[in-house]
Amino acid sequence: MSTVVSNVVTVTVTEPTYSAQFCAEGLQSGDVAPVAVNGTTYDIQAGGCITVNNLSGSINWVAYNSDNGATPSPTSGTVSSSQTVYITYTYPSQQLAVSISASPTSGNTPLTVSFTASASGGTPPYENYQWNFGDGNTATTSSSTTTHTYTTAGSYSAFVVVTDSNAVTAQSNSVTITASSPTTGQNVSNLSVCDSSIQNGDYAIVNNQAITGYSGTFTIIDASGMISDASSAGECSATVSEFIQAHPAGNEYYWTYSFSSSSSTSSSSTTSSSSPTTYSYTFYESGLPSDAMWSVTVNGSSITASAGESITFNGLSGSNSWVAASSIVGSETYYPSPSSGTTSGSGSITISFST
Repeated sequence: MSTVVSNVVTVTVTEPTYSAQFCAEGLQSGDVAPVAVNGTTYDIQAGGCITVNNLSGSINWVAYNSDNGATPSPTSGTVSSSQTVYITYTYPSQQLAVSISASPTSGNTPLTVSFTASASGGTPPYENYQWNFGDGNTATTSSSTTTHTYTTAGSYSAFVVVTDSNAVTAQSNSVTITASSPTTGQNVSNLSVCDSSIQNGDYAIVNNQAITGYSGTFTIIDASGMISDASSAGECSATVSEFIQAHPAGNEYYWTYSFSSSSSTSSSSTTSSSSPTTYSYTFYESGLPSDAMWSVTVNGSSITASAGESITFNGLSGSNSWVAASSIVGSETYYPSPSSGTTSGSGSITISFST
């Protein structure tokens, strides 16, 4: 028996290699961004790319902040074949940011506060402001300013969320609003009627029989209304007692008060009040999807409701301006028509929303 042995052939299998390119977008001139590919770090110059050759298999890469603080997006990934990876860098000043301010931040109820949102970065214009007043009320506006009235004493944290034209959102810091119960019992008879220290529940002593036949102590129910109306009428130089004498019970224009008789010959008391004629106005919506929210602001006071629900403002008097906010559902914005108007008496209106 014979054995034949052939020659030995060695076969070498080489894994195919590839090249990957990494490009930096958004870097400012002179800035450099490091990228680690398969454990080796490379620097990408502003406006440039780097090419890494002789890669094989699946390779991990990581992008780091640039020398001048720009942040990368995406920050990491994997390549397994020839391709170009684009990394976008954003500087802190380019990121959408928003802050909120308020005035006043404290006072007695009802406390009307003016809010201002300051947005920067992102992609202007800033199309949507979603306000959260901290007391359970919210509002959506296209304006960077709004007002809200706090009617219950407490401490509230208000903030706003801003959306830019690329649908990027940012939430502001919060501002604390402190609403206190009105101070009562201060005798303001001889104060100027526009004195800022006058609060709801203060009183004035008036001894003038010409006032509907009564004299005695008049308790102020709506100090803010009294001061506002006296200022607009140019009567701030009058004292509170003089103002009451000039505008007795039954005058609906100026203020609301109650009074009781005080006489040495009578121990009886009489209570009366003068109140403006009030009315209600209701808003209805059409065109919104079932998961939408919508809101209406009347004279700075906002009410938010779900689609299909109506919004009613009670206790209105005189002429009042109103504004309806746009409603955002997902990526769709629904615009109101009409978007604003005035009320001057009881009634209703339907606001139609469309994209």
